[in-house]
Amino acid sequence: MSNIVLVLALGPVQEFIVRARRMRDLWFGSRILSELSRAAARSLQDGGWELIFPAVIDRRDLDRCEDTYRKDGRPLLEVSNKLVAVHRGCGDDLVPDDAAKAARAAVVAEWRHLATRASRHAERYGLLRTNVPSHATPDAVIEDFLEFYAAWSRFDEESEYRSAPRMADDSIASRKLLRDFGSWQGSSLPKSSLDGFRETILVRNKPKAGSTRYRLTPNEQLDGIGVVKRMGGMPNQFIPVTRVAFEPWLQRITQGLARDAAGGSSSLETLMKACRACFEELDRGAAKWMKEGFPFDAQIFLEGQWPRIEYDKPEAEETHVPPIQFGFKYVAPLLKKVSLPFPYVACLVADGDRIGQLLDENFTTSAEHRECSALLAKFSAQARTTVEAHCGLLIYSGGDDVLAFLPVEHALACADALRSAFAALFQHLPKKPQSTMSVGIAIAHVLDPLGKILDLAREAEGFAKTGDRLPRNAQRNALCIILDKRSGGTLRVRQQWSQEPAKSLQQLIEGFASGRIPSRLPYNLLSLLERFPDAQDPEHKHDIEWGRILRKAVLEVFVRKRPDSAKSVTPDDVGLTLSEYGSLGEVHKQVSHWVDLARIAQDVAAAQRAGAVGSSRNTHEAAATPAALADGGI
Repeated sequence: MSNIVLVLALGPVQEFIVRARRMRDLWFGSRILSELSRAAARSLQDGGWELIFPAVIDRRDLDRCEDTYRKDGRPLLEVSNKLVAVHRGCGDDLVPDDAAKAARAAVVAEWRHLATRASRHAERYGLLRTNVPSHATPDAVIEDFLEFYAAWSRFDEESEYRSAPRMADDSIASRKLLRDFGSWQGSSLPKSSLDGFRETILVRNKPKAGSTRYRLTPNEQLDGIGVVKRMGGMPNQFIPVTRVAFEPWLQRITQGLARDAAGGSSSLETLMKACRACFEELDRGAAKWMKEGFPFDAQIFLEGQWPRIEYDKPEAEETHVPPIQFGFKYVAPLLKKVSLPFPYVACLVADGDRIGQLLDENFTTSAEHRECSALLAKFSAQARTTVEAHCGLLIYSGGDDVLAFLPVEHALACADALRSAFAALFQHLPKKPQSTMSVGIAIAHVLDPLGKILDLAREAEGFAKTGDRLPRNAQRNALCIILDKRSGGTLRVRQQWSQEPAKSLQQLIEGFASGRIPSRLPYNLLSLLERFPDAQDPEHKHDIEWGRILRKAVLEVFVRKRPDSAKSVTPDDVGLTLSEYGSLGEVHKQVSHWVDLARIAQDVAAAQRAGAVGSSRNTHEAAATPAALADGGI
């Protein structure tokens, strides 16, 4: 009698998730993959296989659930796209191929369950064409895009287990190098707006009710996959990106207006009443921090979006002011009393460093492998708790991978907390590995295309791992932040966690918020650098004399920018280290890195100040008029 280890891999993963135009596409795309993998794991366990990945403690974690949390309050177990299972005491009559086929059938059945629900939602509003080809319908399209790989290996003793999953992994890796080329079955219809690959299955002239409910723009097209991602869940189940970005601001204005003697809370109450009559409430169970507070899309607080407000409830068109004037009548009175929200959001991507090597060094038996799997499952659950504790929305957390959206002012603390939690989990393993995590944070405008924000976050995570041609010992275990300002260009800073980037950035944020650090200091230093020779020019890069001159000039800037206090601010006070005998290239790099860090800190400090009662910029009287709204001039 022998034992068998079976490895399953589902795909595509990244390209499936990131093909998104709305937060609901992104969130539900990730959820779909987890649910398909959950169905495969459920099939294996029901077939008598012992699950290694995922490490399931409670069988109920494999049950289907269409909410974010289960009825007992437990978060859903995130199931990654790779599954490992063991069957012990097998004879030659056990064919793993049968288990793999059953798992694939369970995956297809789960997709069709989701697709049926999405089709029902779309048909309710008359959004689907009547002549959709059979292969392009939401439930049938899975046969076209699903990647399902299975491989297995036998082993007799537990001491032989370690090599068994590796052999199966190698077989799957080899199979992935091959490609299946099926016959093209297309037409001249418009392609999907998510990826431009498959033809649309939506009607040409979309009904307004359905377009509003599912945030379909007039020319937006969706194929069978796109329909499931956009319409597979309930519309109010998805938290919009603006609602995530503005959560701290909403908390501050709610608390501030409650204390406002001028009756500012009445403005908020009036707005809430108008919103209830015009918009569907968001699901308060979608995230822990949604249980209280403003239960609607926060995009209405962006003045420039007032001309594009769309009512969720059809009857609101007749009982309320035209949508274009909603902001002027209900939102503007509130914004007069508070400072405007900081219109940027943070996208965080985290990934464990060399996690495959870390696991390989710490298991020889299936029980030890399962223990490592349980640690990753524990971190995945902790990641959701950590992200939501920082007012964020977790998109995906599978093992050591995390994708989340957060308010700008909480992103840094969340990244540090995730990194600390990841490192702490693995400290009791036999070989005491140095488990590290690289984190990338992209800060971009809330109205930027979602694909652009995701690309920036991926770029930040990649730069955190490898940097710019860094030596091996300086790679990974780092934080990278990319700030993409609509006016001001793009900034990118990277520091290893050993340099305590969270602490140094927080000190700068507090310095700018308190006024201890002059606000113009980073820009004065930036202007100074522009007057010096090119630091990358081989003729000057290694020049010690030019480095000495630049260092002296920087010190003079600090003297001139002395704040109104008895004690001046020095480079050491703000975390700027200047090499005493450094070359021009070295000193220039130190100063430019600090300038980028300081400019990011200034924006985070601006986000923290937003929402103060009585400090709004009074532009509404001049700009927020019906004429201006009609022209889209705000």
